[in-house]
Amino acid sequence: MKRLAVRLSVGMMSVVVALAAAGCLNVKEKLQEASQAVVQGDFKTGYEITGRILKKEKGNVPALILNGWCAYQGGKYDESLARLDEATRLAPEDYSANLYYGMVLSLAGRYEQALVPLRKAYQLRSLPRDQNLENLLILLARSCLEQHLEEGTRYLQALLVFDNMRGNPDVYNALGYLYTDLQKYDLARKSFDLAWRAAPESTLAPQNIAVLCDLYQKNPGEALRHYRFCAGQAVKNGDTSLATRIHDRILQLSREVPNAGTATVPAGAAKIAAGTAATSTAKTAAAKTASGTKGAATVKPSSTAGRIVPLKPATTSTAKSATRH
Repeated sequence: MKRLAVRLSVGMMSVVVALAAAGCLNVKEKLQEASQAVVQGDFKTGYEITGRILKKEKGNVPALILNGWCAYQGGKYDESLARLDEATRLAPEDYSANLYYGMVLSLAGRYEQALVPLRKAYQLRSLPRDQNLENLLILLARSCLEQHLEEGTRYLQALLVFDNMRGNPDVYNALGYLYTDLQKYDLARKSFDLAWRAAPESTLAPQNIAVLCDLYQKNPGEALRHYRFCAGQAVKNGDTSLATRIHDRILQLSREVPNAGTATVPAGAAKIAAGTAATSTAKTAAAKTASGTKGAATVKPSSTAGRIVPLKPATTSTAKSATRH
């Protein structure tokens, strides 16, 4: 395994656009209509209404924000970025413009660029708490995680203030991931332990602890102990792919470090690995028979042998919207 595994995703977002300075009464009414459409998930209507407004008032910031958000929901990503960029240039102190521009940049994988408007939105946030603060912190943390910035620990710690985030294993795993990048291995281990305590049936935290011990702290004995536990838990959870990969790593590690202890592989993981190997051998033999190749069938080494491929960070998800006047 070459990397730790981390899951951190944005939940429900609320479209919050101030309409007080939106322009004439008719424009305000149209923006309200567009906002209601967005609340109901009708982004096509919201996009069309705000598009008509922008033909008359190109610099209408609330319309730019709503139109950019609707464009993103409709798969028009470049147009979305252009609209939201324009909104932040026209209104650099607007919270919503910075929030949504930063979010769309983050969704596009442009994490370094995303941090600029996201940091600005964090400065402009409503105190003591606004309805999007939790998601803003997640976006900031994700952008920092992708760039290995210590700043991300501050946002992750702030997330633990929320009732639904306190004890959330994803936050603790993300903290451990970042502390590992920063070579603060003791803090990383404490974070992974808290993640494991919060989700004892998950394989993610023990997997991360095993990798931490294996690749970073060079403690093969401790790594094997957690790999074995993780393999057994993977079998219980029905994750045969993970169980097989851990089985491969256990055997490889025990060969590389003979004094690390006996590589006792959980029976379920060993059985799955054996079954996988038998299936691969049978397929290879069948292929050789069909092609007329002579000689005994051989099994090509798996491209994942000796490493565990972690899950990638979850993709940001969005849902219903609300409007603030």
